[in-house]
Amino acid sequence: MLTVALYEIFKFLSATAASRNIVEGEQLVNSKLITMCGTTELTENTAKIYEVILKTSGIMSDPRLITGEIELLNNEVNIKFMNCNCPTGTSYSCKHIAAIFFYLNRNDIRQLELMSSTDVKCLWKQQKGPSTEKFKPLPWGTFCCFKQTNQHNFSD
Repeated sequence: MLTVALYEIFKFLSATAASRNIVEGEQLVNSKLITMCGTTELTENTAKIYEVILKTSGIMSDPRLITGEIELLNNEVNIKFMNCNCPTGTSYSCKHIAAIFFYLNRNDIRQLELMSSTDVKCLWKQQKGPSTEKFKPLPWGTFCCFKQTNQHNFSD
């Protein structure tokens, strides 16, 4: 299994285990906000990564897009570059980029879905509904922690 090593993640992001981007990036992965992750090009020595993550500040709005390239050498992964379309993505160390690294730490890079340029343009439109469905607002009464009663007791 070919994955991104944790030391490579921390080195690329110039971060520690307590860094905000690391903590929040791992939370994005654990929350299943990554709706798709694949490669647009996969050779013996390189992989071009494409990832879509739902925005935590606007689940129903357009997602964050992360692209990058990693080098695959002798069962080791070297990160060449990563880019994110979020405001802090220009620093190349945002939580979304951290999230893709954690995803690539848990999943075999050679097993990622290969996506064509046409797929990349069309996939989000196809997956938006199913991806955001689990975040659809529900009435309070549907949650088990709220009891519905019609009785009001105003006396003490």
